[in-house]
Amino acid sequence: MALLNERSESPQESLLRTMFVEAGLPGLDVNVELRDASGRFVARPDLRFPEYRLVVEYEGDGHRTDREQWRRDFGRTARLQVLGEEVLRVGAADLADEPQLLATVRALLARQGWSRT
Repeated sequence: MALLNERSESPQESLLRTMFVEAGLPGLDVNVELRDASGRFVARPDLRFPEYRLVVEYEGDGHRTDREQWRRDFGRTARLQVLGEEVLRVGAADLADEPQLLATVRALLARQGWSRT
């Protein structure tokens, strides 16, 4: 119960967030709006390590099979990168290989300045 978060919008987001918390990764935001310097809405990432500017997005199969969604995702990733965010897109196969996913997230966090102390 302590790991519940009312901002989570899908079971996969919850699985990812719980995995990251249990692995001892730094604090993260869930579905919090990001805006550019002019205050324009850019995105509301599934998960974000704000101190390290790392966004983790869960991409369900609809992100692959829906052409318009696919196009929106590419633009969204680019806009997040313009803000200085590192973006990791995660799918079902990544969830199935937890050790590899955690290694990837740790490496990206370390590249952004995180150290496991």
